[in-house]
Amino acid sequence: MDEMADEKENETSTNSSTVNFAERSWKNDFTLIVEDTRFCVAKNILALASPVFDRMFESDFKERTTDELELPGKKADDVKEFLLAIYPNTAFPMSRENALKVLPLAEEYQVLNLKQRCEESLMGSIDVFTAIDELYRLIKESHLYSLKELQKRCVSFVCEKPTDEIKRANREIVLPREPLSYILQNLNERLVSNLKDLKSANVLLNEQLETYKTWKNYFSKATRKSMFPKLDSDLVWKRRTVIFTMDTEKRKPLEEKVSLWNTEMEMNIVFYSDRWYDGIQSTLKNINKNQIECIWEIQFAVVNKLPANDHLSFKYRVVFKEGEQFADWKLVGLSDIDDKSKGFVDDEGKVQLEVNLFMSEPKSLKALNL
Repeated sequence: MDEMADEKENETSTNSSTVNFAERSWKNDFTLIVEDTRFCVAKNILALASPVFDRMFESDFKERTTDELELPGKKADDVKEFLLAIYPNTAFPMSRENALKVLPLAEEYQVLNLKQRCEESLMGSIDVFTAIDELYRLIKESHLYSLKELQKRCVSFVCEKPTDEIKRANREIVLPREPLSYILQNLNERLVSNLKDLKSANVLLNEQLETYKTWKNYFSKATRKSMFPKLDSDLVWKRRTVIFTMDTEKRKPLEEKVSLWNTEMEMNIVFYSDRWYDGIQSTLKNINKNQIECIWEIQFAVVNKLPANDHLSFKYRVVFKEGEQFADWKLVGLSDIDDKSKGFVDDEGKVQLEVNLFMSEPKSLKALNL
């Protein structure tokens, strides 16, 4: 049993261990000298892996008749990684670090399959979260060694970065002309697109402002005052007014953030429809991490644009306590407002809803017995 275990261990060791380049043997008939380090290697393996070594050993180069070769300007550690990568029956894990070491040698000695392995390893080491400086470094490497797929992948991730990061990297790191041109072109397209979005947003805001001014004219001061809820004089209140323009045809939900007493709330207006109800519904919820205790007095008004007609007004009171930080209301049925002759819907199918929110100062409500 022990012999079988030893045999299996020896087999595993042979498959996964590195080759011994330190000793000369009948297999190793040639020596590479790098930084005073001697690597004993086999000519036939070098020749099979590299067309450059093959020409050295076959032609009239001095390497044909000598048994050693100096490799000036190279690092011993890099050459060792290169040899391990081209030797058969060695478990050589290709990582980002050793790919960058091996790549220049794979290019110099024209080991194309190793060059491809390096590119695949580097491509797998990056994603959209990779730092832009590292992406720029790999773009330079990919351009130097003609790794087109790696360059394409790096550039695509760079183009996902914020504009300020790209501008900073362009100032600090010099890129080759081709990838830099592509990045700048993408950046310019992004800026043009953002400009168009800003213009569109500006047009929309102006339209909403004009709509707000128009609808607001339909409220008289007296009408506004009479619709407001009665507030408890023992509490301190703050008020916010929110205007919603609802499209009865598209029926898209609307959302507005409201901040009172340093507390941020979210108000939603949605079109709701089921077998029992078809109309407009509103929700209000606390979106802060901290819960609050307060009273809300809320007035909803569906604006009627016909002077002779009344607005639809609804008043609600809700108490926020610990564990109760949400409220919802069904406001009005569509059948009550969708007829344009009633004055609630304009010619474009839009309805104006004004919401006046009164919030008491957040504090304990135990004294009020609520």
